[in-house]
Amino acid sequence: MTPTARAFTSPPLASPPELIVNPQIRNPMLRGTFASLMTYLLLSEAQLEVSDGFEWNRFYRWTRGFGNYHLQLSAMHWYKESTVPSHEYILLEFTSRSLKLSPFTIRLERDSTSWFSLFGERNEDRRNCKDKLTLRLDSLKLIGPTDKLMASILIPQHQYSVITLLHIAHLQQMLNEKAPVYDLFTYNCWWYAGCIWENVAYWLRQSGAEVVFTLDLGTPDDEVIEEMTQAVPSQAGVRPLDWEATIFPRKLLHAHIMTARRALRGRETTRKLDGVLEASKQIREYCMEEIHRDVIEGGRAGSLGGSGRPNLKQLITLTFQIFVLRRGVFM
Repeated sequence: MTPTARAFTSPPLASPPELIVNPQIRNPMLRGTFASLMTYLLLSEAQLEVSDGFEWNRFYRWTRGFGNYHLQLSAMHWYKESTVPSHEYILLEFTSRSLKLSPFTIRLERDSTSWFSLFGERNEDRRNCKDKLTLRLDSLKLIGPTDKLMASILIPQHQYSVITLLHIAHLQQMLNEKAPVYDLFTYNCWWYAGCIWENVAYWLRQSGAEVVFTLDLGTPDDEVIEEMTQAVPSQAGVRPLDWEATIFPRKLLHAHIMTARRALRGRETTRKLDGVLEASKQIREYCMEEIHRDVIEGGRAGSLGGSGRPNLKQLITLTFQIFVLRRGVFM
């Protein structure tokens, strides 16, 4: 850990956790060991990039497939590139601790297809916005040699995070709905990374998992670090389970908004910046409760059934998925 990094442990819950571990995660045999191993092979061998809404929809449908419940989040990292303008992205590590398989990592990021405008306009085809998912078995292939690690959350091996790929798919769908465009000062890469980070960190708190959050703001000043990680009791929108890892991205968001308000004045600017705060609020509210119901329903729709044994049609489908994913295509 660098001299400027600070570590925080999520505080224990005063009441039973809002999220519980699906028993299918604790006991992968309920899902069928064969299906679990085949699903892991499907993921670990995939080398793909998803860059548009159609591909995200394919990813969502795949996450509802059988054999995915044993895969759970084991770590999250927030990186910042050293280039100018700097680019930020999130790494999420997933693993199956029950089956003792090596983790794989997905990189999530938002970029623009056009730099001709400072403020993007809402449109249906997302022509100026590209959300990308890149999956690798080796996480080092996703990190640039000079990229800076801003923050990390590590989940101890004896803890269950409860967070699956289906959570990420539903979160991305909400991001598509509330912020389908890219612009330099609002719905950009740091806003996208902050949304993912804040909501995943809140889910970890809801699950009751005792995780370690490490933050590196590049300064040894404890007062600055405390200011960025401590919520004011009277601050609007503070939730009962907010902690340092969820407060930090919200403080960053408000700091960016304040800077943009000072630099870019006018009614249109004010309207768009207010829209960013409202979109972030709506995504936050969805991720507090409703998303968990969607994940449960999505899991049921894609489950194998009580026996945990795939039928012939499912085996053929899975085999074909492995074949095409090795070539970078999501079915």
